[in-house]
Amino acid sequence: MKLRLTMILPACLLFLSAWARAQQGPPPNPPGPPPGPGEAIRSILDLSAQQVQQLVDLRNSFLQKTRDWANQIRTLEQKKNDLLQSSSPNPTELGNLLIQEQSLRKQMQDAAKSYHDAALALLTSAQKQKVAQIQEALRLAPQSGPLAAFGLMEGPGPGGGFRGRGFGHGFETFDIMIGPGPFVGGPPTFVPGGPGMGPHP
Repeated sequence: MKLRLTMILPACLLFLSAWARAQQGPPPNPPGPPPGPGEAIRSILDLSAQQVQQLVDLRNSFLQKTRDWANQIRTLEQKKNDLLQSSSPNPTELGNLLIQEQSLRKQMQDAAKSYHDAALALLTSAQKQKVAQIQEALRLAPQSGPLAAFGLMEGPGPGGGFRGRGFGHGFETFDIMIGPGPFVGGPPTFVPGGPGMGPHP
């Protein structure tokens, strides 16, 4: 008799556990991935689908060009290092490498300016005005930290206060690989080997 009870009790417990899970229903769906850059900027500037696609294509093209230039610059830098570590570096060869590197960096700066102008040209006057407002907010953002620290400002986030640089996580700009991006102020500043080298939708 005891043997039968020993076998039946675990089976009953297993059945009750399965029944309880069934009554609870399926687990809630996990949150989806955050919106990509294209969706984020569409929401911020109220862009049309055509504008978003044009900006995405323009951005991907620019990133591809700058990635190629960055790879060439890294190759030139490696050649310079190898040459300088040799027993008798050739000054002429070293000078040529420096000229090539300078030329590539100039091309990257020119491309960044063209990218910035082309991106802004896709926006309406109202959208450009909003970009200018965001740019001004970013310019003033570092000043918010001391004000928030003394309770003079309120803003989003836990505690209500803005937390600028030196006061925890606050206003933080994100870098693709080109500084603030084409929609904020002047043309982006290229940073070879920076984060986000690949194109994103």
